[in-house]
Amino acid sequence: MVKEKIEPKKVNLAKPKLIPVMIILLILIASVYFLFFFRQKCTTQDCFLEGLWKCKRIDFMSEDLSIVWSYSIKGLSGEVCKVDVKALEVKTGEQELKQLEGQTMECLIPKGFILMPETKIEYCHGLLKESIQDQIIEKMHLYIVQNIGEINRSTMGITGAITGA
Repeated sequence: MVKEKIEPKKVNLAKPKLIPVMIILLILIASVYFLFFFRQKCTTQDCFLEGLWKCKRIDFMSEDLSIVWSYSIKGLSGEVCKVDVKALEVKTGEQELKQLEGQTMECLIPKGFILMPETKIEYCHGLLKESIQDQIIEKMHLYIVQNIGEINRSTMGITGAITGA
């Protein structure tokens, strides 16, 4: 009689424990991605403005007659919605506007407001805002210098009416 060696079956206990751990890890990674990194892309201004009203994390590009704008809604901070604005490209217009290209500003829009951030730059800060203000001041200065005679006549009429002269 020959004795057969009976080897016990090896049971791999690591595999059944590994699958639930992998599933939990995958769910955790997906959660972190969607909470902190995922950004919805909007293709219309209405989509962007709705996202701004709700302060959802959204990226949007907009073109007006002279500038291509990039907007990135960062999320809620207290009672304001943080929005990064960048002037991507100056398409047409004066050469002075070219200096706006590549500059950014951060805008803190009160929650529930629906507006394009560059239309209310008092809610913003950064180099782009400063450059826009510089452009406005230069244009106002040029207008005043070109129209000083007319402005002077207008003020003379007002002061004459006040003094009775």
